[in-house]
Amino acid sequence: MIKRFFFGCAIFIALLFAAVATGFYPVALVDGAPILFRTWRSAEKAAMQFANARLKTAGQKAIDFYASENQALREEVKRNTLTFLIENKIFSQEGGKVADRFYAISTQKVEDVLKGKNLEQGAKIVYGLDLDQFKKMVLLPQAWRDVLKEALAAKKQTLEEWLKQIKQSKKIRLLFLPFHWNGESVE
Repeated sequence: MIKRFFFGCAIFIALLFAAVATGFYPVALVDGAPILFRTWRSAEKAAMQFANARLKTAGQKAIDFYASENQALREEVKRNTLTFLIENKIFSQEGGKVADRFYAISTQKVEDVLKGKNLEQGAKIVYGLDLDQFKKMVLLPQAWRDVLKEALAAKKQTLEEWLKQIKQSKKIRLLFLPFHWNGESVE
């Protein structure tokens, strides 16, 4: 009996270590649907790379987000990317209730953007993402926003108004983080 207990504890600790090491643990729940640490970390890195690509294009110096003097800026990127991922989760959960054929139209919009274009190199340079990650993290969420914006406009409502209402009705929990959800964004 005691051997089983210790064996079970060892398995649990090994699984816990593996989850932490690989980032396969939730940092937020949106009505029970998880946002994984590794997804958040990818979004954070993409946002920092995008910011630096914009600065480089403007002829300005890149930001070292890991430097101690930029800690507040990095924290802002963390909060904003987590808010972005929470909003994306809301769009994926609620979009089909607002727009007919929400998922099909969104997917078609992404395919239209990719048609005849080689975005792979640009996605890697600007965001640090491979094409599949770029589609999931950038193109599809933008398509969701566009489809929802059109559907809501037909109902004489703005995406911002709708999103604010939906955020209030959702159960959003942050896990293992020094931030909190204020009903509209991560603080």
